Amino acid sequence: MEYFADTNIFIRYLVNDDAQKSRQVRKLLKKVEQEEIVLRVAEHVLCELVYVLSSNKLYNKTPSEVKNILLPIVSLANVKCDSKATFVAALNTYSEMNIDFEDCLTVAYARKYGIETIYSYDSHLDGFDGIKRLVP
Repeated sequence: MEYFADTNIFIRYLVNDDAQKSRQVRKLLKKVEQEEIVLRVAEHVLCELVYVLSSNKLYNKTPSEVKNILLPIVSLANVKCDSKATFVAALNTYSEMNIDFEDCLTVAYARKYGIETIYSYDSHLDGFDGIKRLVP
């Protein structure tokens, strides 16, 4: 059976700020891990997880911590996302380069489609191998 999962499900589990909800989600993820069920996750949910976990106002996790927290869940075979490989590539870059996640995702998509040039005013995009930044 397949289900859709929202951001708050993962947050309750990851930050354990509500013990009962965290236990319930742990049981749910155990079913996913044992391939009893499938969780479908939209890319915007995964992106929101990155933003919430790294937010200075909320959980203030470093990019490396965010990657280490999310990768085990995203890597489960029965966690399905249409753009999982692109998200994981962006997550890896995010932990290595410590720049905004959305920029890492932009580069990951450019690479996915074989595009080597990105129009942007963000000079930190100049640091990516194989990517050229142009200013309009």
